[in-house]
Amino acid sequence: MLGHITYLSDDAMADKFGRELRHGQFNYGYEIEFEIRILPAPSGPTSSRPNFDANTYLLMTKALDYFDPAHDFGGDLNRAFARATANFMVISFTTDWRFSPQRSHRNRAALAA
Repeated sequence: MLGHITYLSDDAMADKFGRELRHGQFNYGYEIEFEIRILPAPSGPTSSRPNFDANTYLLMTKALDYFDPAHDFGGDLNRAFARATANFMVISFTTDWRFSPQRSHRNRAALAA
């Protein structure tokens, strides 16, 4: 499932699912909260290997699901970064859809503001 959601482009994911919550709020639990999480679970040898840690998988998907620095600021990225005093280096790769160059440009503009 993690592989499936990371193979789709950011635009394709937004068009298909957005960041729609199934119950309208974050619960920070392991139940299905985002519409994307209703995709079928994977099957195959990678999920049944002895060294596969299901808890790590859950934490990785939660980190991807919840990463939204503007969430507590009404979606306003400028407000989210307003109190930051550190120096930042913003790097992006054209092949990285999850944290795309467009998203990096928005982050850079908000940091500059």
